[in-house]
Amino acid sequence: MGPPATAPPSVCPSPNGSYPPADCTQYTVQGQSTQTIVRSFPTPTPPPFTVQDAITASIVVHSNQQFHGQSATDFLTNETDAGPQQTITTTDNVYFQFPQAGNILNIGYHSQDSNGVTLDVQNGSGNGIVGQVPTPAPMWTNNASQTIVENDPDGTTTTQTINPDGTYSLTRQETAGTTNAADNPDGSGSASIPSTSFFNFVGTGTVVSVTAPSGGSITFTLTSSGAPTPTPTPIALTVPAWFAPPLAADATTNEGVTSIPVACNTAPTYGTTGIQLHEVKTNIDPVFGIQETQTTDTWVGTVGTICQILNDVTKVYYDFTGQSVPVVSGSGQPIQTTTFNEALGLQSISTAAAGRHALSLSQARAAFTLRLDMARIRAQRMRMRILTRQVQSLESFLRRRPVR
Repeated sequence: MGPPATAPPSVCPSPNGSYPPADCTQYTVQGQSTQTIVRSFPTPTPPPFTVQDAITASIVVHSNQQFHGQSATDFLTNETDAGPQQTITTTDNVYFQFPQAGNILNIGYHSQDSNGVTLDVQNGSGNGIVGQVPTPAPMWTNNASQTIVENDPDGTTTTQTINPDGTYSLTRQETAGTTNAADNPDGSGSASIPSTSFFNFVGTGTVVSVTAPSGGSITFTLTSSGAPTPTPTPIALTVPAWFAPPLAADATTNEGVTSIPVACNTAPTYGTTGIQLHEVKTNIDPVFGIQETQTTDTWVGTVGTICQILNDVTKVYYDFTGQSVPVVSGSGQPIQTTTFNEALGLQSISTAAAGRHALSLSQARAAFTLRLDMARIRAQRMRMRILTRQVQSLESFLRRRPVR
């Protein structure tokens, strides 16, 4: 994977209200986020854990850039998330393609935070549509096609290739070995873990498998891999199905002109109403027990996007920490629910050039991508953290829990 393009713009043209946004166009955004984690197990349950962050970001537009061989406009975003325990700074290069007519696309982004984690995300064909020119349709959909590569400071690399229907293959390479996982359209799937501890150190690893929902149930099975002799008896648990295919969906509807929520704290000069775009996105991971529902509302005014509110609910159904018995919830209810709420408001728009003017209404409708996908990118980083924790917890669980 090549590094993102970082070449600076050569000229700062005027005006800044152009479509697509011109070189040197700058935005400042601020807002707040709240993350609440609620556990259903063990009993008695621990109290909810809540973290609030203050968010500030500055964005500079660089045109004529390259992202994995594709020409694009780079929205270079420097973001600060200040929380009670730590402050994280992140640099995102977010790449858009702005046609004269047709779909406006977010083709992906490259992210690096102050903890040393890098994330490279490419949206595949049929994914990344964020609007149309000259007028957005009443409704549009995206598929789930995406390639994600995460590199951690300890040298661990996680690569996930997501298909249009939400099925995926995952490879995680680390010092302890390589973990592979994949799922199927019917909801079945498996993961191969490089640990033999669970089955008394025989074989070459452990396979976790999940069956497709049938009769309202699924079966979660642990099996020793590598044809060990004697072969340990697999451990299987049948529980209520917590999901049903399809594994992914993403639809946006145009709600017309509505009032801008006070929560965005948008600069008053940008108005009190805007065109509301309502997106609902779902993702299901049967292998690691993760279900996410993400709702994003974006308000567009005559200067472009001025407000965005995101609600992301991620439910985890498998507890590999050892705190819950059984590992898979027998009630069909999530073991942990993480709720992430965020509100962002536009504070300013400027360029190095003196001439500026507001966008026309048709341009504003087309330019709602100026929301920069900030909230959705942050939600995706959180989803990858949850997935990574699940993989790490499963590996640790299998290494410390030999069969008696």
